Amino acid sequence: MKRIEIPLKNEKHRVFKILMIGNSFCQFYIDELYGMARAADIECKIVSVIAGACTLQKHWTWYESNEKNYTMLIFDENGLSSVNDMGLDDCLAQDEWDVISYQDGEYYYRLGGLEDARKNTEPYLTNLVRYIRGRFPDAVHVFHHVWAYQTGYYRPKKSPFKVETFEAQNKMHEDLSSIALEACQRHGLFRIPSGDAWRIARQDVRVGDTLCMPDCEHDGELQGGQYLNACVWFETLFGRSCIENTFSPAYALPAEKITALREAAHRAVADVYGSDYAK
Repeated sequence: MKRIEIPLKNEKHRVFKILMIGNSFCQFYIDELYGMARAADIECKIVSVIAGACTLQKHWTWYESNEKNYTMLIFDENGLSSVNDMGLDDCLAQDEWDVISYQDGEYYYRLGGLEDARKNTEPYLTNLVRYIRGRFPDAVHVFHHVWAYQTGYYRPKKSPFKVETFEAQNKMHEDLSSIALEACQRHGLFRIPSGDAWRIARQDVRVGDTLCMPDCEHDGELQGGQYLNACVWFETLFGRSCIENTFSPAYALPAEKITALREAAHRAVADVYGSDYAK
């Protein structure tokens, strides 16, 4: 298998196979990423290996004990399907992967802030990357930089964590950014800058602090986060601008908000990879 790099170069009859290892933060937008790729005549298969609130620590300890706690979500030309009761090795063995992503567990940030999040990132990420890269040395390995929660976030049943002010939101962003940057530098991973895109979008008056993912307990006016994530992944993986992509999400979003989200994703990717990266 030939070693590949991002941006992935479209080839005739090539189906790019993308595996995301994480939790619900890599679940709700795989259909939209697939739709954006197809709109650009790129064939792909996108698989999310998920367990609710799963962390890097759990991913590694479950692998060591061969626990089968995952749901594997698959989106390809046949639409969405899922397989339950999977172990990590079961999921890895499903295909020859072109892209494999890892995701920090913001769960520990909710429990104990930056110090606790760092403590529960290593050595588990090191172990995962070493093992998975050994199995798939020719794949592109990436780190999904996740986002700060919206102000007003509070789920007392899950943890006592609150985001009461914009200052608290900004601190969460900076802390999660430091974890992502450290992970990428230590392990030579490419970065999917979703967290940066969320911050940029929130500073736009057409969006404001209205972004949310479907797994959070908020009203229907808080939406668009999954589409923004799809735009960021699309640009980072394929080096194509999302600005003119013809795919639109199935749920209702105002046209001006869609434009703002595309622009935020484009700027976030440009800030990391350069203004000529995605055209």
